[in-house]
Amino acid sequence: MRVLVLSFKTMTELRSLNLSKTSLGRGGACSLVKILSASHQLEQLDLSDNQVGQNGAVVLAQCLKFMPRLHVLNLDGNSIGLEGIRSLAALLAHCTRLEELQLSCTSLGGEGSVCSTASFSSEQLELAVV
Repeated sequence: MRVLVLSFKTMTELRSLNLSKTSLGRGGACSLVKILSASHQLEQLDLSDNQVGQNGAVVLAQCLKFMPRLHVLNLDGNSIGLEGIRSLAALLAHCTRLEELQLSCTSLGGEGSVCSTASFSSEQLELAVV
C-alpha cells in the first residue's frame, strides 16, 4: 500500500480511481486518506468490496470535503454500518456534483436505512432505489 500511496502523489489530475476488490481493509482505507484528500479532480471513486468497515468509512468520509467534482462513489460490500453512513451523510454537502452513491451490502440494517434516507433527502440530492 505504501508504494501505491507514493505513486498517487504525482497524479494530481486523476479523474477516476477503481480499487474495488483489492482487500484494502480499514488500514488501507486510512492510508488512502492522504491520496484522496489531494485528489480534487476525482470524479469517480470505486472502493467496493474492500472490507473497509465502519471505522474505515468514517475516515474516508473526511476526504469528501476535498472532492467537490465527485460524481460516483461506490462503497458496495464494505459493511460500513450506521456510524459509517452517518459520517458520509454529514459530509455529502461538499459533493454537490454527486449523482450516484452505491451502498449495497453495507450492513446498515433497518435503522441505517432510515438514517440514510433522512440524511440524503435534500434539494441537491435525489435518491433512487435500484
